[in-house]
Amino acid sequence: MKSVAQSAIRNPGRKTLRQRGFMLVESLVAISIVGTGILAAVVSLSTSSRATVEAREQATAAWVITSQVETIKAAPYVAEPGTYPTITPPEGYTVTNTTSTFEGGDGFIQDVTIEVFRHGELISTVEMVKLNN
Repeated sequence: MKSVAQSAIRNPGRKTLRQRGFMLVESLVAISIVGTGILAAVVSLSTSSRATVEAREQATAAWVITSQVETIKAAPYVAEPGTYPTITPPEGYTVTNTTSTFEGGDGFIQDVTIEVFRHGELISTVEMVKLNN
């Protein structure tokens, strides 16, 4: 009876059953490693995409708030607490402002709260003080 080693030496192009099984295991391990790497890359891209959208929303909200603050500064003082004129925000955004009398003030100081929403969800809030000069 021939040994496995003797058979492989005489027929170098022919693989034994044991060698074929080992190649199958190697292939499965390689496929699982590559699949794990691809999955990690897809998850990473998804996370970075969400972070980019959030950063863009925050930058737009900051621009809207800055514009609204400048509009309120330029507007005449509203004696009765209410609201000041609002800017026209970009599509999908809403801006609101509300005023209230400053606690302990003499009636010439107001607290103004500015809120920015994106599709109905609050993104940013800023409070400022408006003086009657």
